[in-house]
Amino acid sequence: MNRWRMALLFLISGAGVWFALGRRSGGQFAGERFKRLFIPLVFGMLFIVPPQIYFERLVQGVPIENYGRFQLAVFELVPYPLGGNFSWHHLWYLPYILVYSLIGLPFFLYWRSERATRGRENLQAFFTKYPVLLFAIFILPATNEVLLRPHFPSTNGLIDDWASHGTYLLYFLLGFVVISSEGFTKVISKYRKSWLAIAVTLVTILYTFYWIHWVEPHYWGMVFYRFLNAANAWAWLLSIFGFGYRYLNFNNNFLQYTNKAVFPFYILHQTITIALVYYMINWNAGVVVKFLLAVVGTFGISFLLYELVIRRVGLLYPFFGLKWEKEIGLHFPPKKSSLA
Repeated sequence: MNRWRMALLFLISGAGVWFALGRRSGGQFAGERFKRLFIPLVFGMLFIVPPQIYFERLVQGVPIENYGRFQLAVFELVPYPLGGNFSWHHLWYLPYILVYSLIGLPFFLYWRSERATRGRENLQAFFTKYPVLLFAIFILPATNEVLLRPHFPSTNGLIDDWASHGTYLLYFLLGFVVISSEGFTKVISKYRKSWLAIAVTLVTILYTFYWIHWVEPHYWGMVFYRFLNAANAWAWLLSIFGFGYRYLNFNNNFLQYTNKAVFPFYILHQTITIALVYYMINWNAGVVVKFLLAVVGTFGISFLLYELVIRRVGLLYPFFGLKWEKEIGLHFPPKKSSLA
């Protein structure tokens, strides 16, 4: 899943931009992105991420008097890992999405306008006639990986992460374009079993010849591997999108609730996992037991914090990317009936 999970998130995020711009002007969209991405990012860097670095320092044997003093050092804003405790760690996804949303805004506004109607229709007709070329799109991220990845290893640091930008920005734009026309979604859904068959075949090949006993290929072998890897990721994305459109194209109270909860869960989860695992390190228990406890504990604590604290304290909404707008059913303070 590591080959397509982040690509899926960027694909979904791009699709979300299409819907967000349906209710907002460009300026309103930019302001909304800032509130819902930048504010949680800064809050997370100051208060959510630091415990992760704290436990890392303890494992490394760094003498720390207490967590209070450690937290105060965070406000010195000295970057991690350059001796400081200020970092975005798992929240790197937020600045990436924010930057992509802003630099892509002119294109997004154009593609959503009436001027682009014919372009959308022509693109839809082309892929309807030649659905196999939908799969051929994998050549774009594969080419990016071949040309840039050897020179720009992934850093999640935004400034120098050019290979990742090429891949993630592409998936972000693809999510926006694909969801812009029902014709795209219908074609992807129609061939969902084909995408799944390709995905299963490719992942089997990758496990058999590469992943189980990894040996670094020579240059052309690595080029082939990167193309195979990109094809596998894109096939899974098409399959997930196709089956999702066919069988999960509905809404209910549960989905509305979880849709609001997912952002706070994302912000919280890694810090909770690291805290739990830190205290499990020396337990006399098997890896499977520790793994299950970490998974269940991370989900359970995230849920309790969201349900009992975050969702019920309106002042916390901006720091966890939640809205106050009435149109999504949230109130200040939230009422139990808001889930209906």
